[in-house]
Amino acid sequence: MLAMSIKYLYLKKNRICIEMRFIDLFVKLVESKYDSLLRIITEPDEKIEFYHGLIEKYWYSLPTIKTLQHGCIHAVDSSDAIIELAGGGIIYIVRSASISNHKDELREIYLDAFYPKFTEDLNEYRRLMREHLEHKVALKAAKNLGKDDVILIDGSIFGRMSHVFVPINIPEREDFMISYVESFHKLLKTCVENRILLVGVAKDSRSTLLKEALLTKLLFEKISNYDMEIKLKIGNILPIIHRDPRKAIKLIEEMQGQIGAEIIDILKELLDPLPDSKIIISTGLEAGYSHPLKLTLKNLVRGLIEGIFKPEIRSEIARKFADKLPSNANQNNEMRVQRALEYMASYPPVESFYVKFKENDLPLRVDVVHEKIYELKTQDKISFINGDWEEITANVISILNQLYAGLRNYNVLLTLVDNYVKFRREYKDKYKSMMEKILGRLIEQSRGARRVSFP
Repeated sequence: MLAMSIKYLYLKKNRICIEMRFIDLFVKLVESKYDSLLRIITEPDEKIEFYHGLIEKYWYSLPTIKTLQHGCIHAVDSSDAIIELAGGGIIYIVRSASISNHKDELREIYLDAFYPKFTEDLNEYRRLMREHLEHKVALKAAKNLGKDDVILIDGSIFGRMSHVFVPINIPEREDFMISYVESFHKLLKTCVENRILLVGVAKDSRSTLLKEALLTKLLFEKISNYDMEIKLKIGNILPIIHRDPRKAIKLIEEMQGQIGAEIIDILKELLDPLPDSKIIISTGLEAGYSHPLKLTLKNLVRGLIEGIFKPEIRSEIARKFADKLPSNANQNNEMRVQRALEYMASYPPVESFYVKFKENDLPLRVDVVHEKIYELKTQDKISFINGDWEEITANVISILNQLYAGLRNYNVLLTLVDNYVKFRREYKDKYKSMMEKILGRLIEQSRGARRVSFP
């Protein structure tokens, strides 16, 4: 009690002094990192001008918005919570929900308890488990939907396709990625077969795929008059940019003098992690949308993903995955891994674009899975879609526009399900209290999370 009183008086008396103690150090840091801070906050004028000239040819005014009569639109989201226990264990609760424009409600919940080794591994597992439960509840919805019905997911669909397929570093849950791929594949397959529009909407995307398509197209235009040997050398650098950036930089430097400075600059821009959304924001584009890309996992030449399309390498990946599992793991896991890798290799193509419904709004990244996207063609070696893509794109934009409610509410249905499923402290405390009553004992929390609690 005395210790608490001293702490309270000290903090009350010295609150301002405590804040000021670090100001001098902070000012020095800001000054020392001036250039890098400004680079993230705002790009140089010459770079903005370069990208504005590049993207404006592929940025269109919003199509005529149609009032569409859809049978059903389901929005899906998830949330989770952990209860940290004295002794290092955790109780993990995750739930997902789907709410439709017809007021249908679907729910999933998952409960687990384990000892996580590292915070980073726990955070990754939590992110994947939330997505997994979203897929499960979306699949429930899809089983009762048909042609022209819609499922909205908060986030990138293609990002979920391209997760690295490795064992999860959580005790006794190492094989979780197998279950993740199985349920996700089933959802994608159901949507394609039933001609359901599966639409992912991401408001905070760090993707660089549009930038890469723009730069790659420009690069091929600039080297069109070079001899075949130089073209091949440049073509060989492109996949290395993501796989081994250091090696790519070395190869680019070795080509100094063989190719023009402009081409060197384009290759260096491909190495820059500047996201698509920052380009769209910085260039001040009006309300509109970008030319859609057709994304396939096969064209994402990055890391282990390459191997899943080659049967002999796929078998090796499956064997190595199974070898990393505990000795008491299911003996059928290697077969399940093989099948999961085959599922990944058969993932459908994704149409992806950015849209702004207001000039001063942030861009939304939109991913679409539908049976019609298989038919759409792309330019050689570049993912921009050619041909008859306007209908499906305008349809999706019209759906999203009808659910758009301004700068603070980009999608009313996704906001509704987010509020429905979100974990708040009082919910977590209530779940904890219910577990204590059922178990008949107090759940002792870690020192940092401890609260007065009675079973």
